[in-house]
Amino acid sequence: MTIVCTLFGRLPGLHPGNRPLYSVQKMPVNQRGKTYPLVAVGLAAFLVFANSLSNGLVYDDHFLIERNRLLREADVWGILTTHYWAGYEGEANINGQYRPLTVLSFMLDGLGGIWPFRFHLTNTILHMVNSLLAYLLCLNLGLKRGAILAALLFAVHPIHAEVVAGITFGRADLLAGLFSLTTLLLYIFWHNRGAEKYYGLALAGFFLALLSKESAIVLLGLVIAVDLTLSHGNGIRNLLWQRSVRWAGFIGVFVIYLTMRKVAANLGFSAENILALNNPLIDQPLDHRLLTAAGLFWKYCILILFPIKLSVDYSYSAIPVITSILTPEATAGIILGIAGLLLWAGAFYKRWPCVFLALSLFFVPYSAVSQTLVLINAIFQERFLYIPVLGVLALFGLGFEHLEKQRKTVAIALAALILVAYSTRTIIRNADWRDDLTLYQSAVTAYPESAKMQHALGDALSERGRISDAETAYRKALSIRESALTYNNLGNLYAATGRFKGATTAYQKAVEIEPDYIEAYMNKGLAAMQAEQITDAHSAFERAAILDPTNAEIFYNLGVVREKLGRPAHATTAYARAIALRPNWAEAYFNLGKAHRDNGEKTAAIQAYTRFIELWRGDPQVAQLARRELEKLNENPPSR
Repeated sequence: MTIVCTLFGRLPGLHPGNRPLYSVQKMPVNQRGKTYPLVAVGLAAFLVFANSLSNGLVYDDHFLIERNRLLREADVWGILTTHYWAGYEGEANINGQYRPLTVLSFMLDGLGGIWPFRFHLTNTILHMVNSLLAYLLCLNLGLKRGAILAALLFAVHPIHAEVVAGITFGRADLLAGLFSLTTLLLYIFWHNRGAEKYYGLALAGFFLALLSKESAIVLLGLVIAVDLTLSHGNGIRNLLWQRSVRWAGFIGVFVIYLTMRKVAANLGFSAENILALNNPLIDQPLDHRLLTAAGLFWKYCILILFPIKLSVDYSYSAIPVITSILTPEATAGIILGIAGLLLWAGAFYKRWPCVFLALSLFFVPYSAVSQTLVLINAIFQERFLYIPVLGVLALFGLGFEHLEKQRKTVAIALAALILVAYSTRTIIRNADWRDDLTLYQSAVTAYPESAKMQHALGDALSERGRISDAETAYRKALSIRESALTYNNLGNLYAATGRFKGATTAYQKAVEIEPDYIEAYMNKGLAAMQAEQITDAHSAFERAAILDPTNAEIFYNLGVVREKLGRPAHATTAYARAIALRPNWAEAYFNLGKAHRDNGEKTAAIQAYTRFIELWRGDPQVAQLARRELEKLNENPPSR
């Protein structure tokens, strides 16, 4: 601790014993009323992220915004009473997410139409406000000029590009950050001024933070850290007695939130359906999990200091599972983690309030994403550091103040250099979020071993007609980790370019990996028909019909292949089922008429063709063809 004392200087505080625990400085008098730091921080946050305003919608934005029924219908009640992904009409991994306030913010941005600019502007403004709150919080930690540097670094840090430039990737973190920082400031105001309204507002802020993102639960730990720092009780025992009622208020809010989750959306609080693709630690033994967590801690710390290699995704297998303590990343993470925890404990014991609270701002929120206490549905994400990084930056500010006293020119030059470097990297990083293609290309450039991003890149390239490049990306993804979805999309690529035998092979791989993959069975059936593999097509559609007996298209296609196999009687059964599921399907009536005709059921054929003519609104020549069939049937008396 001598080294730390020398670096940061002896902070004002009291010695151990039956005395007040800490006394953090209130906002310095000479800082009150000065608005230039606020203007500087706000401008920095806006200008550095201004080039993200012209970006489009990417990645999850398509599902949570463009294809969100609740947003289109402005269904406020539906948003409040369903999980985060409920508005998306496709398949989604719910994973215990209940974030109604975040979805409501999307709804407000989308009123009158989905314009990406408005969504990006909201993210940028939220980050501006959070940067200002970060400055105020650092002032209340006891920093002076260091508070300005810490807030400026927070405003321009490149790891925040994911939060600010990524609309759905960051909105929950921005809102949770807004209400979390506000809650902490209000709780500090309550300590300093004793007005109960601040405590009540802090409880409200905690509730709103929880409604924005589940990770706001860490505020309970931060509130305790504030009490340990600011309480004027006598010792820990008295502190626990005096503050237990106040903490109970926060716990009560959390219980209300849990009840709301359960009653409204039938959700617990634990993550469900964690995918090994997103977090490979889910099926790893405890020792591998903890060693990898140590490596992740090291990687996060490096990313805070040197945010060069950034990516939207770190899933399988961008970050390999660590199985040996001798792995350099694990060893470094263990050493650094122990050192940090010792410094944190030492700051508490030695009464260094600023250091203790700064480290609390890092370690308490980080614990929720550290992969040690709980596993979550992502092994590593830059957005997980949105609040924790503020604690590290506050320490930077403290170090800056110490260095400024010794060598002011060096301190200012170093701070300016870091700010310029970080700002430049952020502006460059924002451009990666322009569209799906640029985002996924940046991800595979940084981490080519990410199966998820190689697959996503294949999708983006395929949509743009870059077939050869898309095939390369899909094959790269499959070489990393075989996936039913990737095989299915590769099959779609082959089918779209007339390579139907290759398509059927890819679809077969998909259903071997995922035997209940209905879409792959349907696609295999269609490709097999094109490849004249009628028996295989029939088997695929029959399997699909068993898996999804409510899908009219499956039964329609089953009827087609049965006709091709010369089984018109069985074809009529399939067409009849398709019509039962979709009563006004004209094409199904036409094919039903043909199958009845081929089976010698002329009366039924006449009825089907007649119904087709009543329903058909397409090419008149097709209707004329049906009329000619009716004429032929009417020329000869029906045999049945």
